[in-house]
Amino acid sequence: MTVRRRLNTVYSTRNSERPSRKRAHQSDEAAKAHSPEEIVRRLRRAIVRGELAPGSLLVQADLASRFGVSRIPLREALRALDAEGLVVMKSGQGATVTKLSSQDALDLYRLRLAIEPPLADRIVEYAGPRDLQQLRRYVDALDRCGEHDQQRFSDLNLEFHVSMYRIADRPAYTRFVERALASIEPYSRMYLHLLRGSGRAQSEHVAMLRAIENREAETLSALITSHLDGARNALVKHLAAVEQGENLPVEIYGVLWTPEGDGRSRAGRLLPPPTEMLEAAEGTELPSRMRKRTATRGANK
Repeated sequence: MTVRRRLNTVYSTRNSERPSRKRAHQSDEAAKAHSPEEIVRRLRRAIVRGELAPGSLLVQADLASRFGVSRIPLREALRALDAEGLVVMKSGQGATVTKLSSQDALDLYRLRLAIEPPLADRIVEYAGPRDLQQLRRYVDALDRCGEHDQQRFSDLNLEFHVSMYRIADRPAYTRFVERALASIEPYSRMYLHLLRGSGRAQSEHVAMLRAIENREAETLSALITSHLDGARNALVKHLAAVEQGENLPVEIYGVLWTPEGDGRSRAGRLLPPPTEMLEAAEGTELPSRMRKRTATRGANK
C-alpha cells in the first residue's frame, strides 16, 4: 500500500469516528441534564431566586414538563431538597416550597450570627491574592447592577457571601452557612429590594472587602454582625406584619422578581410601594407568641 493510500485510510477512519464521538458527547450531556443531581441544582436555583415561591405547591407533572425530565429523578431531587429544608414533602399531599414564619427567620438569623462572625479570623488569615481579586470583581459587579437589575444584584450578593466564607476553609461551617443562606435567600431578596436594603448591603460589602484587604479580623466580624442584624431586624418585622395582615398582602410571600424587577406578585398585581410596606412593618409589633417569649425572658433576668 502506498503512503498516499495509507494516509487516505487514516483520514477516512478519523472522519468516520467524529460523528460517533459527537453523538456520545451529546448523550453524556443529555444524561447529565436529566440526572437527579442536576435537577436538584436547577430546582434549588429556582427556589432560591423566588421563581418557585415560598409556600407554592410543586406539581410534579408541571415540573417534569418545565425541566424536560421524567418523574422518577424528579422525585429523587425533591426528596434531596426536603432533606435540605428547601422543600416540604408530606405523604398524600405532595411537595411545597418551604415557607418561613417570622419566628423561623429569627431562628435562622440567630444561628447565622453564632457561626458567621467567628469565621472572620480565618477569612482574614487565609485570604490570598486570587480570593481578594474575586471579591473585588463581585463588589464591582454589584456596583454596576445598582437598582436596575435586582435579580442579578441578589445573585451576586449571594455569591459574594458564599465566596467570602469559603476562604475560611472550614467545610463543616461553610456547608451549614450555605444551607442557611439558601433557606433565607428568597426572603433576603425581599429585604434587599422591597425593603430597600440593597444600598446598605452594598456599602457593607465594600467595607468587608476593605477589612479583609487590611487584615482586620475584628472589624470584619463586626461588619458581618451588623450586616446580619440589619437584614434580620427589617425582615422579621416585615414578616410579622404580613402574618398579622396589617396593611400588607399575604402574596408578599410569593414575590416573583421579573427580569425587569417590577415587583409583581404571583397573582400579577403590583405590590404596594416599598416605602409604604417598610413604614407599615416598622410600626408593627411582633406576633403574640414572640411577645410572650420576650416578656418571659425579661422576667427571668
